[in-house]
Amino acid sequence: MATRTDRAIGAIVGLACGDALGAPYEFGPGQGAGDADFHAPRGWGEAGTWTDDTAMAVAVLLGALELPELETPIGQDAVARTFLRWATEDGRGIGNLTFNVLLAAQKLAKERHLDAPGSAEFRASAAEFHRRSPDAAGNGALMRSAAVAVGCLHDRTLLAARGRAIAELTHMHPLAGDSCVLWNEAIRVAAVEERIDLYAGVDLLPTERHEQWRAWLSEAVSRPPSTFTPNGWTVSALQAAASVIAHSPEEEGQFQRGLHAAVRIGNDTDTVAAITGALLGARWGVGRIPKDWIELIHGWPSMGGEGLAALATSVAGSPRGR
Repeated sequence: MATRTDRAIGAIVGLACGDALGAPYEFGPGQGAGDADFHAPRGWGEAGTWTDDTAMAVAVLLGALELPELETPIGQDAVARTFLRWATEDGRGIGNLTFNVLLAAQKLAKERHLDAPGSAEFRASAAEFHRRSPDAAGNGALMRSAAVAVGCLHDRTLLAARGRAIAELTHMHPLAGDSCVLWNEAIRVAAVEERIDLYAGVDLLPTERHEQWRAWLSEAVSRPPSTFTPNGWTVSALQAAASVIAHSPEEEGQFQRGLHAAVRIGNDTDTVAAITGALLGARWGVGRIPKDWIELIHGWPSMGGEGLAALATSVAGSPRGR
């Protein structure tokens, strides 16, 4: 039996495996009935290279390791610093929304005579982007949200607050925050209670959006995964992953089957597979993830699968993550 910490580690390693599996197929068409090739190289990296999905999750984990209270401005400052570090050292695959917010945050920091932007500059820039592009609700916050969940398995209300706060460093649209709250709570339930409940976090959302999210989730559960493409929108990305999981029997091998099914949907394959892998990894634990997959995954900051697992262990094993 996997322990709670094993399942928390599984969420992060599962995210990275889904990300790496889906990366070579990103923005391509659906794959039909075949499985994705885990050894297929990405355009700018070797087979198993993770993308910005995992890199930004790593940045959140590093921030949480520095200061776990991610609901506070100081905690968010730590994450903002690691986002900037990633963008400076690597930054490959960065989404347009995140890129624009980061540039604006750097400009704002310069105007304020700061050495580097903190969470205040990130949030102000994200708010301005949302003001200018009110319909933009990409999946760039959802893709990294599991990193918040593994550090806050003990308190669902606090997890919801942290998830939305970290989302809003780059994605200020309410639906982006909602999707993180929903997926984080599903991950928490999977890690703590060893079961999948896609609706578990609806009550943590603003009341006026309960009905809409229940309808979106019901649509995901009732329709085949192939329905949910394109899936760059945070809602359709969540629906795609939820549909994959709802249509995959909760039994041995669900992790691998689920990730292959996520990639077969097409379009934003790395992100859909990443969030699918995070939830299924939390359900089954790191021990159910193929060892050869863990050995192959790698990415920023010069880290492999074992290093990623160790980082997740440090965050999940802290007193605030139990």
